[in-house]
Amino acid sequence: MKNVFVRIALGAAVGLTFGTSLSAGEKMDERPAASVDADNSGVNAHGGLDAGDQSSDPGDVEVTREIRQRIMDQDELSMNAKNIKIITIDRVVTLRGPVDDAEERIALANIAQSVRNVKRVDNQLEIDAD
Repeated sequence: MKNVFVRIALGAAVGLTFGTSLSAGEKMDERPAASVDADNSGVNAHGGLDAGDQSSDPGDVEVTREIRQRIMDQDELSMNAKNIKIITIDRVVTLRGPVDDAEERIALANIAQSVRNVKRVDNQLEIDAD
């Protein structure tokens, strides 16, 4: 229940921040789609884990936090690399999203694997063709 409340509150905050609102009786899925999708929105539409699947187990949350911190500390990584999705469930880490090249893909998997208590890394990162 707490997780649902946080998502609702976060959604409301994002809507207020970007000036979006729903008219009376309008449902979220009835709103017009944004004219520009996020880089990896097509990947999300085809299934697989996303941020909403992140475990709320304190150990899993800590693993995800530590991986994100280590990634953000790497100045040589691209903005794509710093914006990947990191989902941890039962100490198994899934990495998703676009990266600039094979070296980044490998580097991010190595960072994730180096964090204490990680059992396995499922590297689903894709090299951005743009």
